[in-house]
Amino acid sequence: MREIKFRLIKDDKIVGYELHRTSVLFEDHHIEIYHSTDQMEWWNICSNPNRFINHDKKDQFTGLKDKNGKEIYEGDIVKIAAKFGGNESTVIGPIVFDEEKGRFVWKDESGVLYGLSTDDKANEVIGNIYKNPELMETTP
Repeated sequence: MREIKFRLIKDDKIVGYELHRTSVLFEDHHIEIYHSTDQMEWWNICSNPNRFINHDKKDQFTGLKDKNGKEIYEGDIVKIAAKFGGNESTVIGPIVFDEEKGRFVWKDESGVLYGLSTDDKANEVIGNIYKNPELMETTP
């Protein structure tokens, strides 16, 4: 089962991360929510409400990692080694959620959606739409 994680966004800047865990306590299910400004250090918002991170948007973790072991989130800009008609090429595009098919995809410059490869050697996170919007203007 993949982890349910989000990257927290405020005013188009990454301000932290959120991790959801389901646990059983006294035969009742509840969700523990951890907020952190560092992906490596999580804390429980339930035990310390002063650690809440103010945000206005969340980007969900896709459950995939790139060729360098970096987690891939919605809003990441990914360079993908792809084959089209037998020819290999490199394409760059943001990761988005395809509402119609219920999956994470990458979007090319014309807005066409493509399935995200689960082959971690094919994907490389090169930035995100918040810190590196100029990468969206670059054509490979």
